[in-house]
Amino acid sequence: MGKNESFILVVNGAFRYLFDAGGIQSEQWFPQAKGNGMDALVMFGYALPEGFEGRFAIDYRRYWFDLNPVPPDPPYVAGGALDQYWGISIGAAWRY
Repeated sequence: MGKNESFILVVNGAFRYLFDAGGIQSEQWFPQAKGNGMDALVMFGYALPEGFEGRFAIDYRRYWFDLNPVPPDPPYVAGGALDQYWGISIGAAWRY
């Protein structure tokens, strides 16, 4: 991206491999639990005077878990879990 462009568009996506599912993977809850995630981002930028740039971004993150309960221990039964997060940011950058 050079100094002469007025607009920018950034699109980003990624897969998130989870090495550890945290507390839900403990012996107390679901020791066989596995999880993964993904994220996506779309950012728009507009060139301002003096080399500055205004930015607006929307991002999305999603994590999913296969809990794999093994009766009778633990006593909880659930097939999976899902977490979703949306974010919005407004910022500025300086291009030199």
